[in-house]
Amino acid sequence: HIPKFFTAVFAKMENVHVHLNTEMTAEDVKSLKTDAVLLATGGQIFVPGIPGVKGNPNVIPADKVLDGTEKLTGKVLIAGGGQIGIETAHLLHEQGLDVTVVEMLGDILMKEEPLTRATIMPVILGSGMQILTDHRIEKVSEHAVTVTDLHTQEAKDLPFDTMVMALGTKPYNPLESAAREAFSDVRVIGDAQATANIAEATKAGFFAGLNI
Repeated sequence: HIPKFFTAVFAKMENVHVHLNTEMTAEDVKSLKTDAVLLATGGQIFVPGIPGVKGNPNVIPADKVLDGTEKLTGKVLIAGGGQIGIETAHLLHEQGLDVTVVEMLGDILMKEEPLTRATIMPVILGSGMQILTDHRIEKVSEHAVTVTDLHTQEAKDLPFDTMVMALGTKPYNPLESAAREAFSDVRVIGDAQATANIAEATKAGFFAGLNI
């Protein structure tokens, strides 16, 4: 709903020009005729160096599921019980898939805003999907992941058809160097500067625009 809202708002503003489906390169940035550049290129899924993840065709990042690029079937294992992991798990569970969430911390959605968390938790816990907290992922094979129970130190293998990585995000900021070469007023905002939630990212964008 947020993209639709801002699309409608910007359509009524003659001084805001939106170019969709347009990739910006370093040369594109340098050629801009502008006084200030705000970089809000967002973040990308963080993929840790867990043995067996790199190059595994059955392991995909969560954003590929959320944007509809990947259509999954069968048994899905979600690595990570934060906002992205739980959103992905809920989406796939609603589609009828067999979903298991593995989280190393003692609970899911630990960094979620309290009111939002209180609203979401009953839905997730009442869904019937399997959620394993206090479990660490040790290694991944073609169709199974080995996890360790941090309380008992017991290891076990969990089978999957697809493993979805949702272990957080990291800033994606490929254009800053080029922008700073060409402009004196360059600001990096949102997840491109430091990963946060949508409220913090929106606030950062508001104040950046206010202070130009």
